[in-house]
Formats: sequence, C-alpha cells, structure tokens
Amino acid sequence: MLDVLAGERKKEKKNWDQITKIKDLKNGYISQIVSQLAKIVVEKNAIIVLEDLNSGFKQGRVKVESSVYQKLETAIAKKFCFLVTKTAKQREMGSVVNAYQLVPPTNTYEDMKNKKQWGVMLYTNPAYTSKICPNCGFYAPMRLGFENVKKTQDFIRDNIKSIKCSDSDYIFAFSNKFGGWEINTNNATRVRFMKLGNCGYCKYDLGKCFRDLFKDRLDPDKDICNQLLDRKLESDKDLFKSFIFYLDLLLQIRNSANSEETGVIDYISCPNCGFDTRVNRGLLDEIDCGDANGAYNIARKGLIMVKKILNNENDLYVSNEEWFSVAKDWKGFCHSLQKQNG
Repeated sequence: MLDVLAGERKKEKKNWDQITKIKDLKNGYISQIVSQLAKIVVEKNAIIVLEDLNSGFKQGRVKVESSVYQKLETAIAKKFCFLVTKTAKQREMGSVVNAYQLVPPTNTYEDMKNKKQWGVMLYTNPAYTSKICPNCGFYAPMRLGFENVKKTQDFIRDNIKSIKCSDSDYIFAFSNKFGGWEINTNNATRVRFMKLGNCGYCKYDLGKCFRDLFKDRLDPDKDICNQLLDRKLESDKDLFKSFIFYLDLLLQIRNSANSEETGVIDYISCPNCGFDTRVNRGLLDEIDCGDANGAYNIARKGLIMVKKILNNENDLYVSNEEWFSVAKDWKGFCHSLQKQNG
C-alpha cells in the first residue's frame, strides 16, 4: 500500500498536482507493527533483531515515501521503555504502576543511534542474510566474471578440484579456498536480468546449459577439469566465457524478478543441499522467498549476539567469518546455546 501511494505521490509531483499526504497512513502502519511486536515480546519472552544499517543507507535503500525503518525503530523504543498491556490487572506486571521497561529511556532516534544493543533490541550486520542457504549455510564467496581464457583456467586450477557428470547433471567440487562446497546442477534453474541486447529477465536451466556447452567439446566420462585446463585453442574463448557465466549463475541461490513478462519471482535454490523454497521445505516451511530467508537469518544472527551477551562479551559484532561458521553447523550452535542457557 505504501509503495502504491509513493508511486502516486511521485506522479503528482511530476504533474504539479496536489501532493497526497501519507504521513497518517505510515504512522498507523508503524503503530500496528509495534503493537504486534509488543504482544509477541511479552508473551514469548522474545527479543527484536534489526538490521544494523547506517542512517544514510537506511534512508536510501528504499523509496522515500516508504522509508519507515528509522521511524519504526524509534517507535518500538518509545513503546518498550514504558510498556503497558491492556490485560494486566492493577499492580500486575504490565500495569500502569508496574510497566515493563524493556529498553532504556528513549526520546529520539539519537538516543539509540549506533548502538548494537538497546535493551531487547539488537542490531546485527545484515551481510549475507538473504543470499545464504537457511538449511546448510551455503553461500557464494564471490561473483565470477570472464576476463580471458588464462585467468579462467587459473581460477579452475586454484579453486575447483573436480567436475564430474552424473545422470546428465554436473557436480562441482571446490577446494577449501572456495569454501570446500560440492554443488550440482540438479533442478538448478536461475533467473537474471540481462542488460545487453534485448533487456529483460532470462531464465536458465543450468543442467541443460552445461550439457549444451560441453557437447562435442568435452568427454563427460573423463575429468572435465583437466580437459578444460588442457584446451589451448584461441577459439575456446566462447567456451570459457559461457562456462564462467553459467558457474556464476549456479552459485546464485537467490533468484528474483518483477516484470510484466515474469510477474513476481523470488525464490531460494541451493546448489549444495538442494533446498528450494518452491517445493516442500520441511521444518523451514515458512521461508517461502528471499525476503523471508533474510528475516530468518537476521534472527539467527541475533541468537549469535545473545550467546555473546551470555558470555559477557563486550563486542557484539557478528563478522562474516563467524556467521559462515555458525550457519554451516547451525544445529551444533543451537545445542551449545541451549546447554549454556540451561
């Protein structure tokens, strides 16, 4: 709704028409969210984990008319520093004379700015949250791009231990330098916006892409890595250019598009464990898109911060290295946290 009104407001500005005020709508939207959060925190003894974004990025990452993030933070803090519940009886916890104080006294956003913890509110590094597998912790260490044949062969030599064909799909085993992952093309379909030629979103079936690429060029029954490294022909440029492009697509676990042709597409597809938000997700059933995956992983980072607090650590920052290690062994982390918390 906010996006729609933001678009209308932009049109009105261009046409010099009367500008529609959406301040009341935004405040009402925030008020409903804060009320629901308060209910959950009290009933579930929960914490709130938010993305730790600098104010400039926070204001610029979304449309101006829907950038309510900072206002939401402030509203939560103001509510939670003196939280009264409607169901609390006189003198009970949550009543006017015995209100919950879940955050320090807050008057403005400046009171809580640049804090990692503000009472039950935790701020965590948002890096690698929407583009990491919630099931196995797989992530793409880097984006791949073609420069020339020699550099592509150097990358293969340094990072890929083997490439094998199995039942018409390809399995890539990476060295520890590249995460030590083993990924494959089974059910690997990807979406990407292409700027060259006819601009638009393109869909790729990567099993078919690699089969067509290697057909009549490489023997699928032999080690494909060695065959790629042995090729010296100048005409092989297109082979290596397509190879690195398809491999980069295979590493891309979040796939999103929004156009008249495709409609809204947003799914997670992991080439390591096969987790896919488009099919049965088991215990992770509520993760049905990239945004939900981001929210889930922000919450998981919050639990890492909780463990730091229990350990009386002063620095609550969650580094990428620490996050990757925990995400890869999430069950082990949860077991240690439960054991520590009794």
